[in-house]
Amino acid sequence: MRMLFVMRHGKSSWKDPSRDDQDRPLSERGKGAAGLMAEYIREHGIRPALVLSSPARRARETLDIVSKAFGRETRLVEDPRLYLASDRELLTRLREVPESAASVMILGHSPGIEVLADLLAGAGEKKALRKLRVKLPTASLAILNLPDVPWREMPIGEGSVAALVTPKRLEKDRGKKPAARQVARDYFDYYDGNRSYEESFKEYFDGRSVIEFIRLVWGLKPPFRLLDAGSANGLTLRAFEKLGVEAWGIENSPYIHGKTPRRLRQKNRLGDVCAMPFPDGFFDVVYETCLCHVPAKDLDRALLELHRVSRRGVLLGSIVRSMEKKLMKKQELDYNVTSFFTLEEWAERFRRAGFVPAPTDVKTLAKIWKIEEASNEGERWYPSAESMRLCFYSKAKASPAVPRRLDLPERPALLPLADRLDRLERFEKAS
Repeated sequence: MRMLFVMRHGKSSWKDPSRDDQDRPLSERGKGAAGLMAEYIREHGIRPALVLSSPARRARETLDIVSKAFGRETRLVEDPRLYLASDRELLTRLREVPESAASVMILGHSPGIEVLADLLAGAGEKKALRKLRVKLPTASLAILNLPDVPWREMPIGEGSVAALVTPKRLEKDRGKKPAARQVARDYFDYYDGNRSYEESFKEYFDGRSVIEFIRLVWGLKPPFRLLDAGSANGLTLRAFEKLGVEAWGIENSPYIHGKTPRRLRQKNRLGDVCAMPFPDGFFDVVYETCLCHVPAKDLDRALLELHRVSRRGVLLGSIVRSMEKKLMKKQELDYNVTSFFTLEEWAERFRRAGFVPAPTDVKTLAKIWKIEEASNEGERWYPSAESMRLCFYSKAKASPAVPRRLDLPERPALLPLADRLDRLERFEKAS
């Protein structure tokens, strides 16, 4: 997939009405809002390969502020064609982007940029889509996931809006505690009690064992596509990649995600497991370690999302109450765990979401148990080989019935093409 970041310039100053429109600077409010957005960009590890900016002074000054949050690899281009450009002109420019650029930011003017985003997006987070179709406030950022096709062939209506971030929201969120689903920083800083996640990674992660489990349970051998749900800074993706697996990640902590190595940023996505930016059936299998950090009230929604994006099934890697008590106490495995259930209780939740325990015979379970013991140097995490049967779930043939009590987000209907084109023409005339 490709990513497009659509940003509107900060609020401009009208103190001197004699100034040419292109020469209007940012107001003090505009500079502050751009600074907030720069903080957000830095914290979320947003590093577009290419930034296309309008030459207007208010756009250039906005870019000067936010570009400090980009890495050195980001190429900044000022393009005269972006000044007050219509959506069609912006789309034409976007389709000229070189194929080597996996992600692009367009910094420009209203209404062209929001109409472009609306034109490209056919789905996404409901509230964000609704707001985008009304207005993109100054210094705001829309994040879109687009099809993995050449830029010159980028289609209309097949992308999705992953997020819409406004300075007003960022100002409101300042000083607030992390969201309920977000793992605290010290969880990653002292991952094993003393060392950070990065320092203890090799000791706690064994990619070969995970791949062997997948081979034994689902008969899959590399290359296949895997989602790591709870991917932290993407080190697991690199480990899987070395073993021939196309691995992607989803992580909701801006803190640890911000430490993702540059080469892995395209595939290690910052997002919510309850509303993931991936197409249906995009992954062969999901390896999850994040469900135990999801509040119980949101688990059904998260499991339905895992069901949606996977083709074969899910490997349950979360901390569970059924694990060996001595080990649990020794390593404080239940620290920061929000949903602490037994394997049997997890099995019931998976069943409600349309999964069934993967069929594993006695011989297969014995092989799984042998790998589990070897990878942990004889230290048992689970009570028995039989208990590990409830760590692997396949998708049931029938689609899961969505519980009525869930207020799942509906996919906004895409406007008919004729209506969209009519709207575009009206915007062009107005500009």
